[in-house]
Amino acid sequence: MNAAFVVLVRNQELDGILQSIRSIERHFNQWFHYPYVFLNDADFDEEFKAKIKRHVSAPVEFGKVESTLWDFPDWVDPEIAREGIQKQGDADIMYGGMESYHHMCRFYSGF
Repeated sequence: MNAAFVVLVRNQELDGILQSIRSIERHFNQWFHYPYVFLNDADFDEEFKAKIKRHVSAPVEFGKVESTLWDFPDWVDPEIAREGIQKQGDADIMYGGMESYHHMCRFYSGF
């Protein structure tokens, strides 16, 4: 089967993703060796890359999601969007007040 694990993660989330990778490797990937693709809206630092490579049994690629694919599109007024995000946060909607979460959802849903 042609497949890969595609992971959207930030440098500061290293501990959490390592915990997930250990589980994936222990329960599945140690036998199948599917490659990993790690994506971030910023450059990955060398510590992140080195630690990830030490914990996987397969090839690894690191990529950066360009701002045109991550940030608000040109036709969206960022201040109005941020107001809506703030309202969701004020309403205690889970992750609703996090701008990065909205960017992630948009990215995963195909813009």
